[in-house]
Amino acid sequence: MTARQPADRTTYAPFILGQSLLLVDPGLTAKAAIFQRKAGWIGNGHDWQSIAKTLLKEQHPALSERIEFDSEAEMFVARGEHVDLITLAEAMCRVYHGDGRLIDLQSRAELD
Repeated sequence: MTARQPADRTTYAPFILGQSLLLVDPGLTAKAAIFQRKAGWIGNGHDWQSIAKTLLKEQHPALSERIEFDSEAEMFVARGEHVDLITLAEAMCRVYHGDGRLIDLQSRAELD
């Protein structure tokens, strides 16, 4: 069993890394204008989940089988081993802070 990890709200901001990897408002909807460029996307937790799944499939395929998602409209949630969540947090943080990366991944992602 994995030891409980204290929540890290700064290293991967705006993502919060603890027992899960989370993204909630205001960070969740801050990129809504980018998401809304593509029909059907609004920038909610489900949309971020679609981005994360595409990222894992393309860049970290081994993690695709080990990370589970439980996102809702108002939050993105990923669960797994802490070391795997760190890898996802690093990658998602780069996507979040690089609009070009987000647009690129969204062009290949499918809505959940």
